[in-house]
Amino acid sequence: MGTASKTKPVAPGVNLPEGSSGSGFLHHILTEAVRAFPHELSAARLSPDPARFRARFGDELARFEAVRCASPRRTEIARCVVQGTQAGLVYRPRDASESRSFGDYLGGDGHAFSLERLRGRSSKGLAPQVPFAGRNYGAAELGELASLLVERGLMTQAAGDALAWIGDYALANAGRIELGGQRFALLGAAAELAPTRFLLEAGAEVLWLDLQSPSPEQLPGGELSYVSGGSDLLLDPLRCKQTLLEFADGEPLHLGLYAYAAGESQEWRLASTMNGIARSLPEGSLRSISLWISPTTPSQVRDGCVDLTERRRAQPPLWQSALRRSGMLSHGHERHQDVRTAKAVVSIQGVSYQAAQYVAKLLAAEVYALDGSSFEGERRPLTVSANVAGITRTRSLAHPLFEAAFEGAPAFGIEIFRPETTRALSTLLMLHDLLNPNAVANQRCLASGTAPPERARRLGEIQVHGGVYTNPHALEPSIRVAAVLGMTKRPTLARGLFGRS
Repeated sequence: MGTASKTKPVAPGVNLPEGSSGSGFLHHILTEAVRAFPHELSAARLSPDPARFRARFGDELARFEAVRCASPRRTEIARCVVQGTQAGLVYRPRDASESRSFGDYLGGDGHAFSLERLRGRSSKGLAPQVPFAGRNYGAAELGELASLLVERGLMTQAAGDALAWIGDYALANAGRIELGGQRFALLGAAAELAPTRFLLEAGAEVLWLDLQSPSPEQLPGGELSYVSGGSDLLLDPLRCKQTLLEFADGEPLHLGLYAYAAGESQEWRLASTMNGIARSLPEGSLRSISLWISPTTPSQVRDGCVDLTERRRAQPPLWQSALRRSGMLSHGHERHQDVRTAKAVVSIQGVSYQAAQYVAKLLAAEVYALDGSSFEGERRPLTVSANVAGITRTRSLAHPLFEAAFEGAPAFGIEIFRPETTRALSTLLMLHDLLNPNAVANQRCLASGTAPPERARRLGEIQVHGGVYTNPHALEPSIRVAAVLGMTKRPTLARGLFGRS
């Protein structure tokens, strides 16, 4: 199943299969999917060699996803990949005894964490506001902002329509969005881009599960429940699951999957742990699932973005034409039949990061939407908000190469958002999905005539990609060129990349 170069001791908690590297495990589950769907996935041309797959995993995933999306069995393939991942996970207790299946572990008995509760001031609701380019856009201006971002090729038309809708929704309710009485459980509530503060401002009841505890200033309204001293998803997923059930108190929950940590395959392990918890909850426990997807994922490129990309490719600046002829820039989309996916993977982020985004988020979201959280038995489709959030200057991207590339990104029409902008945009688009009964993310759309295959095809159409999917060139070579351009604008950035002379 793919082995690591050196056998390291398995840490307590949730792990990939013992003896497996992240790239080896990803290659294994994709290979198993090809074996299960040989006719549907033959065009994916998945490399049989794990080492070759690791060296070219960005191109391999973009091609695999294009072929999957073009298949009428796309959701069955997604289910196969996600189930294969979950079945391979193991849990090792703190006492260093033998590991066991993660699924079996989650099916055992456990005790919930004791919760502390804080009540904020009486909430009048959330007044939508998005800061962008030196201006704050309130509810009445969200339609204007949507038109601007769509016209600049920074978001899809579906995202623009959703942003305008939530603005109109707020205006029809005295300029506010109220979530009083609704319960949100947030795994990774302290994450830099998590919607925690906005949900509390809207008056929701929020369960905070994170390694760190909240501080009093993080309670602008609503009611906050948390574990004093923090909770560890990887070490104590069963207790986290039981805590969710206790917090729910028999009512369906909105579940947010936002936990993130880098290194030692933590990205994939955390994302898969959150999926494991969601899957293990009793039927009817969840009202919705929400998460953000990175634009550095080989997502399907939507029609309007394809058209803009082709126009830009046909009439590039002279310097881009020269770099393309020299081989320094390559085509930005993978194409199979009428489907295009973005060649947006950035190898420096690692295989585990990409596996978390692609398998545990993008594919899992499609399965949640059509099958429900159990992935088996009777299908009970869920409301699933799984929108693409733009590249953002978060702490996780504090790397010299990215810093330099951020300076040069505008030359490729790519916008690097500030955290406060991405938090606001992503939260408002998620609330659109939860509140608009006609949204494709909302399970109520099925009752109004949206067929399941159409829902699967359209589920990921809300994308604030920041220009990544309308760039006619693959993202990774674009980043290298943008980094050089950035260093010409700010020569001091070269010190971070090459050190001091």
